Parts: sequence; C-alpha cells; structure tokens
Amino acid sequence: MKVALRIVALIFSGLVCTVIAMIPFVPALPSITSPDLLAALCCFWVMRRPETAPLPVIFLLGLAADLLLMRPVGLGALVLVLMTEALRTQVVALRDVSRFVEWMIFAAFFTLATLGMLGVIWVTFAEVPPLGAMAQRIVLTVACYPLVGVVVRVLFGVTRRTASGVRV
Repeated sequence: MKVALRIVALIFSGLVCTVIAMIPFVPALPSITSPDLLAALCCFWVMRRPETAPLPVIFLLGLAADLLLMRPVGLGALVLVLMTEALRTQVVALRDVSRFVEWMIFAAFFTLATLGMLGVIWVTFAEVPPLGAMAQRIVLTVACYPLVGVVVRVLFGVTRRTASGVRV
C-alpha cells in the first residue's frame, strides 16, 4: 500500500513539475529558460526509492511533459527513461555516497542526457535550440536539484536506505 501511495505521489509531483515548467521562469525576461524539474524529480526519486518509480510511470510523465511543453514527442521521454534507468542500475553503488556526490552524479547524467538529446535533434535536421539556452537549462536544473530533494523529502518522506539499513 505504501509503495502505491508513493507511486501516486510521484505522478502528482511529476505533473506539478510539468505545469511549473509551463510558467515563464522570469516573466520580465522570457529568454531565461526554466529548469527541468521533472528530470530532477525523477532522478532523485529513482536514486532514493527505485521500487516506487516504475519505468512506465516515468515514461508517461516524460511523454506528458513532451506534449504539454511542445517538445519533440517521445524524445524527452526517451532521454528521461534512459537517464533514470542508468541511475537505477547504480542504486546499490550510490547508496552510501554523500549528498554532494549524488548531486554531482546527477549533474553529469543530466548534462550527458541533454547533450544526447541535442545530438539526436541535430541528426534529424530539426531546429536545434540555442546552445546558450541549453547550457542555461543545465545550470538551472543542476542548481535546483537540492531544492527538489528537500521538497520531496519533506512532503513525501522519500529517503534512502544505506547499506546498514539507516534511512538518510
């Protein structure tokens, strides 16, 4: 029952992150891109409680974000799934790392995922977003990761079990 409630909480918070992304980050400066809160949320959740973040839920959240944010349909969902599944394979290794190291791992994964998405867009001859805007998005998303973590931990109690069984 607790797992089902956490899955519902992930769906709810993922949809909230998508709606927040639809709002201009700074209304006076529309050129500033908004952070990818959904990616930060899903990665945090997978690293903390992988059993409550099933692949179909993450894919559907990514697909909903693609549709609502008018991005190439399926590409963001695919990148989100690949990123979270790569992190899921490392959950045991990441169990005892510090929060700073976890943050830097997210930064590396998100940067690689964004560059991969840009590569796919470039290969398909679609219009490639400006590199400055994508760099800004990477920096803002990585900067928001600890805040997303605090909110998820406080609101939903998503913690990580260490090797010794202690919740962190």
